[in-house]
Amino acid sequence: MASRRTPNGPERAWLAPDRRGAPGRIMAVEHARSEGAVARVVLPNELARELAGGQKEVEVEAANYRQLLKALDGRFPGIGERLREGVAVAIDGEIFQEPFLESIGEDSEVFFLPQIEAG
Repeated sequence: MASRRTPNGPERAWLAPDRRGAPGRIMAVEHARSEGAVARVVLPNELARELAGGQKEVEVEAANYRQLLKALDGRFPGIGERLREGVAVAIDGEIFQEPFLESIGEDSEVFFLPQIEAG
């Protein structure tokens, strides 16, 4: 992966082989999120009561979803495991069932949504 500094932060691009297997085609370019972006996190009521001392909204410094979970678990021990199971995650309005590779941008909003039980 190549990296260079741009006005919007580091820019990363990677090369992928073309149909013949020759390297050199740029497949994607993304601006890396700056470390230390602060996200607004909204927890489900039940978890807020049980594990976060009633705090339903918190601010967390993280560049990606994994860092966000680690930071939350450091602040509220045990919450990371509970958030890995049985919840969907909305990051900036987009719902993810498997968010582990998602980036967290500056001023992102992260909502943990309880699973709806069918009955």
